[in-house]
Amino acid sequence: MHGKKKLLFLLVTFLIMAFVSGCTFTGKSREDNTKEDVAKYERYGITIAIPNEYTDRLLIDPTEYDDESTLISVYQKSTYEKYEGLGWLFSIVRYTEAQYEQFLCSDGSGQSFFAKDETYHYGFFHATDVQAPDDYESFSQLFSAVAGFVKNDMIVRNDLIPYSDGEFFSREYTYDS
Repeated sequence: MHGKKKLLFLLVTFLIMAFVSGCTFTGKSREDNTKEDVAKYERYGITIAIPNEYTDRLLIDPTEYDDESTLISVYQKSTYEKYEGLGWLFSIVRYTEAQYEQFLCSDGSGQSFFAKDETYHYGFFHATDVQAPDDYESFSQLFSAVAGFVKNDMIVRNDLIPYSDGEFFSREYTYDS
């Protein structure tokens, strides 16, 4: 009888361990769970995610764009509703290599490129002037909370390569001819 109790004990222990392991290792990491607490915007095959905790304070693409370069434009909702056209936090654009090189000849204030893939360079454009005359502190906090997340998440979510404009300027040449 002692052997049967030991066998039963081992069987019960094994089943408990299997159950606990099954509950612990579901294939989803904590990072995956946080990524899904977002609003997703699909643009030309690219997914841009914005944390749900901020979506009620934002306007996404309140104006239509007729170009294929602007992927998304994000505004502070309270300012935009009070002063139409103001409250612009940032836009994400995608440029071909030629468009990107043309951009490099411009002023570039408030504009930088943060990612690329085989076809496009992805830029982050933000305001350099006052976009929230009544509540600049709230505007700045919202920008700080959302901007970095959006860029980093976009790189990971879309398998992009992190990029800096400095990479272009550090080349010895741009063309063979």
